[in-house]
Amino acid sequence: MCIRVLMQQHRVQLHRIEDQTDSMFFMMTAKRVHDSIVKSGITGSEEVYNLFKDQYNLDPFDILRDFQLYALRKPVSIPKVGERIPMRYTSYDVDIVEKHHIKIIGWPAEDVRFVKPANMTPKELRKIIRSFKTGVTYWRPLTTREKKKVEDDAKKRDAGAP
Repeated sequence: MCIRVLMQQHRVQLHRIEDQTDSMFFMMTAKRVHDSIVKSGITGSEEVYNLFKDQYNLDPFDILRDFQLYALRKPVSIPKVGERIPMRYTSYDVDIVEKHHIKIIGWPAEDVRFVKPANMTPKELRKIIRSFKTGVTYWRPLTTREKKKVEDDAKKRDAGAP
C-alpha cells in the first residue's frame, strides 16, 4: 500500500471518529530524511487552526515547518540513503537489527522464505518485489523500546545467558 494512500486512510478514519464521537483531532507528519517519499503534512479538525491562532498566537503551518526542520536535524540511527549494508539473511538479527537499528516490516512469511534472493524462486522474487513496491513490506527504524530490548538481548547473549 502506498504511503500516500495510507495517510489518506488515517485522515478519513480520524474524521469519522471526530464525527461519531464529537471530538477533535490534530496530526502532523514530517520526514526524517530529505529524499523520503513521505511529505510533511498537517491535518485536523476545523477548529484546530483557530485554537492555535487564538490560544497560542501561532500558525499551525509555522509549527509544521519547525517540526519538519527538527525532524531533519535530529540524528537518526538508520543508515543514510545510498549507504551500502551487506545483508546476510542468516545473521539478519545481529548484522542488521542490532548493528543498524532497522528492521523489515511486513515480510510475506507465509509466501516467501527469508533467504537471499539468489535462493528464491521466481514466484517468491515477484511477490517480495511487489510487496516492497506497494509499501506492504518496508524498512523501519527501531523504536526506542525495541532498540533497548535488542541491546539488552545482545548483552545477555554476549554474557552467555540463555
